[in-house]
Amino acid sequence: MARPGEGCLQAVIKGVAIMANRAQGVPTFAAPSFLPIAPKALQQVQLNTRQWFFRLVNQEERHGLLELVWLRLQQRFQAPYDAGPAQTLSAVLQGRDPASQSLHGQVRELMPLLVAQPERLRHFYFQHAPLFKVMGGWLDGVTSIAHAWRPDAGLLLQIHMRMVGDGFPERSQSRAFEQAALRAGVALGEVFSQRFSDAPEIAEAAFELPVFLLSLACFPQAFQARTLGVNLALCDYLDHLNLLRDGDTPLFGLAAPSLYRPLACAALEAYLREAPEGAQDEVLQGHACALALLAAEQRRLATELGDAQRFDEHAAMLTLIERLGHHGCGYHRRGQLGGEPIDHWLSPERFCPHATLAALADSRYVRPGEPARSALLNLIGKPEGRMFGVFSAQDIRVVERWIATLDPARSQVVQPEPRPLPSGGERDLCQAALAQARQQALDKYAGWPLQALYPLFLQIDQAPDALPAARAYVEDWLAQHRARLQRDGLPFERYSHAALGQWLEAQHARQVSSYQPLRGEPEETREEIIADALALAPLTLIDGAWLRQVVAPASVTSPIGALLYRTLVDELGQGDCDLHHGNIYRQLLASMQVEPCSFVEPHFAGLDCFDEDDLRVPVFWLAISLFPQSFQPETLGLNLAMELSGVGGEYRRSADILRHYGFSALFTDLHNTIDNVVSGHTAWAIEAIRLHLDDALQRGGVQEQARHWQRIWLGYRALSPPPRSPWQQAKRHLRQLRDTFTHPRGSS
Repeated sequence: MARPGEGCLQAVIKGVAIMANRAQGVPTFAAPSFLPIAPKALQQVQLNTRQWFFRLVNQEERHGLLELVWLRLQQRFQAPYDAGPAQTLSAVLQGRDPASQSLHGQVRELMPLLVAQPERLRHFYFQHAPLFKVMGGWLDGVTSIAHAWRPDAGLLLQIHMRMVGDGFPERSQSRAFEQAALRAGVALGEVFSQRFSDAPEIAEAAFELPVFLLSLACFPQAFQARTLGVNLALCDYLDHLNLLRDGDTPLFGLAAPSLYRPLACAALEAYLREAPEGAQDEVLQGHACALALLAAEQRRLATELGDAQRFDEHAAMLTLIERLGHHGCGYHRRGQLGGEPIDHWLSPERFCPHATLAALADSRYVRPGEPARSALLNLIGKPEGRMFGVFSAQDIRVVERWIATLDPARSQVVQPEPRPLPSGGERDLCQAALAQARQQALDKYAGWPLQALYPLFLQIDQAPDALPAARAYVEDWLAQHRARLQRDGLPFERYSHAALGQWLEAQHARQVSSYQPLRGEPEETREEIIADALALAPLTLIDGAWLRQVVAPASVTSPIGALLYRTLVDELGQGDCDLHHGNIYRQLLASMQVEPCSFVEPHFAGLDCFDEDDLRVPVFWLAISLFPQSFQPETLGLNLAMELSGVGGEYRRSADILRHYGFSALFTDLHNTIDNVVSGHTAWAIEAIRLHLDDALQRGGVQEQARHWQRIWLGYRALSPPPRSPWQQAKRHLRQLRDTFTHPRGSS
């Protein structure tokens, strides 16, 4: 579509810089602006490391806690730690720094302990699970839309892709680890589940490093240099872990040496070529901090794996009692241990696994050294037993081995001492204080123009208090489309995979048949093509932005998340800056002699060459991407609309016109191929929708599936801006008239 304002175009064509900024309130970022939560409410928050892990993995759970995440990171980097003598960047890049060499030596020293006993190997896998379940999570921020166009971030994205299997979960480092752990008898829950973060087999200390890494990803701009240092330490560590073997079998499932370190060094070197003064010190600080955390974890593991008593039959039985005991209170009023009802021992205020186990060993239920003659085995192992089905086959083997090792000389019963009730020390953020802060943030950003919201939503790590405004923008956008959807209805009445396939075929055929090869001169002038290309810059330079959060650990290795991830990394050039779609578009603009400033500059969206209509859809993309869980169905529909739009007549005609005027058609040609409906982005978008609707059918039947299909179709329609009301159109016309007289287009 042609745009008005040829005077501006002629100025641009002559190479005149367009730097006028007419947006009021466009922010200049210094430190993050957080939700105005009352300091007292923040001070009262007390979460243990497991709870922090759960909230950081589940992205929307952390929104209200980001100020605390920031403060904890600051404290982590400011805390003194024994990093040994000061390291030089050269030594770190070459792997010659003593701290790294010491850490890698500790890793190798664990091997004899691991192969000595299966229980030790299982413990080893459990303690590494939190790290391997968030593999690459520390790179989520520095490889996002606002960064991935740069060479250093492209190399980091390549690391992330290797870690997550290039969008194929079965190839990921995390899945290889899970399979190796499963061979050792270790089954792990999903990383986003409470079951995983509360797993008793995993020590709370094992979550310390992952919590730090996930926190780092929340603030990529502020901690960019430190993240590169942390990444180098982690990549080096992972390469050494991948060298560990039990015979010919890799302990961590991947046999490739030096999988990550070379890319980490290359990314760091690329960053430092353009880095500000002081960046080297921050890189070294991040590297040293990560090494300190890794070394502490290795020392803990070495101590635990070297403790023979931790892995004997008594310890295994103690762990079993600790896991199951408190669930049994209320079911054992008649049986007795040590002269007291069993419920007395299992009551929450008295439960002590050590004392309970000692009492059980001294009871009539156990014959020390004789498992086959012990009543306890009958109670838990035979169908007629009162506790049959409570204990798994593996649990029963633990009980058998424990009884077999007991000395017939009876143990002395230890009476359980009353245990103090929980003090309530663990406390979440006050929801009333959070709601009040969100309302204040909404009031703060009410009335802000799209020119100001674009940079806020693009780099939300620098303005987390804009999250409520982003959500309100999405909800308002969808509400307007929902009203029209109720009038227009769905494309077909009852959802089925077959009906969706038929609709896709028909839609694809319409788009393909709409193409008419260009013959002669196009209707659009050269100036109009340049104007349209410039108008699309705020949208096209952030290609893929609606999917930017699918890189997170909770999403990227799921079947749906993996499909979306493959689409996203294609938009980002798979880490190759020359293939990054935004960079390709920048080259197209440059060939038109149109070179606005970088889209990550706070004043970019306020340039005179953009009007409000150029910003509505990209701001929606950026806003909806911040809530991947709340708006997953809508995002799936939006993704289909976006990818399907790249196939067929519109893009092919655009390519013809670009070539006619001597411009590169690479951007349009690329989308017309990779977005294809057979094996490309559109096919993946359809498969993601089918998987999601299959899940909805499993959870809630046909009605739930229908509800989610309606939400998906709402997202599909949401690619187009909601139509303006007559009042909005009148206001926009008045604003355009005002701008014409007070700020002529093309002025600097």
